[in-house]
Amino acid sequence: MLSKRIVLIDGHQLTRLMIRFDIGCRVEEVVYIKKLDEDFFD
Repeated sequence: MLSKRIVLIDGHQLTRLMIRFDIGCRVEEVVYIKKLDEDFFD
């Protein structure tokens, strides 16, 4: 006997998984957040 199971998920969780694993989506915008490197000035 096989011990397989199916887990049902809702649309919100499906969307999060699709974005997390890059399935059916593309990058629209990239935001770079920069911080001053104080060690640079030592």
